[in-house]
Amino acid sequence: MERSIWRSEILHLIWAAIAAHTPPDERGQDLAEYALLIGFIAVVVIAVVVLLGDGLSLLLGEIAGEVGP
Repeated sequence: MERSIWRSEILHLIWAAIAAHTPPDERGQDLAEYALLIGFIAVVVIAVVVLLGDGLSLLLGEIAGEVGP
């Protein structure tokens, strides 16, 4: 439950920052689109890390064990 509250707060802060720094003219539309794209990519990366974190950690640990002493 704490993670979902934390993620919700992060998304709220990102949205508030985008809304606060978006100029009212048409150039601001491009800025908002890029900001939304960056926010979406960040959410996807966080979701992938959360869902695959343990498996990814095990995989990297095995690779590190085979590569070095």
